Amino acid sequence: MSQLEQTLLSTSDETVCDVVREGMSEQQALLDEYHRLSNSKLDKAELKRLEDLQHQIDSSGIWNIDQQVEKIISQLSLPRSRKLNELSGGWRRRVALGKALVSEPELLLLDEATNDLDVEVLEQRLVDYTGTLLIVSHDRVFLDNVVTSILVFEADGGVKEYVGGYNEWAKRGNALTEADVPDELRIDGQQPNHVQADNAVISRKLSYKLQRELDELPLLIKTLENDIDFLQEQIAQPSFYDKDYEET
Repeated sequence: MSQLEQTLLSTSDETVCDVVREGMSEQQALLDEYHRLSNSKLDKAELKRLEDLQHQIDSSGIWNIDQQVEKIISQLSLPRSRKLNELSGGWRRRVALGKALVSEPELLLLDEATNDLDVEVLEQRLVDYTGTLLIVSHDRVFLDNVVTSILVFEADGGVKEYVGGYNEWAKRGNALTEADVPDELRIDGQQPNHVQADNAVISRKLSYKLQRELDELPLLIKTLENDIDFLQEQIAQPSFYDKDYEET
């Protein structure tokens, strides 16, 4: 798990590269322990710990931390050698984003992420993010472009999840549908069934991220079809079955 906090990074003499690397501190600790154990005489318990560490490092792909740090610095166009106290608030915010993303966390928490940060840069990074995002934001357009569902604190004090972004909820949310439904159609203050069904359909409107994936499907399908055609041509060749097992 990683978090982009609402407050700006404090100014310091640390370089951008050093700050981004701090986002890999847990992974670096695992590597340091692995190297320490691998260069020591170990008892049975320590051998087991070394084996567990290797498995953990292999599964998370963190053998080359420098490469991951340089990758995120490049993707965010960060000035790697500049010191934090030389940067504006916007740039320090972008560095903080790099620190939060560098470890490729499975869960990323964002608290008012659009403050002091270029929204376009942020959206570009988050739309391709494969983990789970939990976002607190007042920026409705940002939410519509990034999220696939929202959690709403209802008037009764409960919390309800709605599929889609802010606009999907606002267009057919409780406040709007209450005004739309005539009093004579209400039953004990509840919406009639056909209105509830209508809300369910509209709430499934695709988010920006899902719509983008849908738009890319024809090209993906075409690519896969071409791959299949190529493989079928290879299989149809008489010499195909004369090849070694590993090759086929």
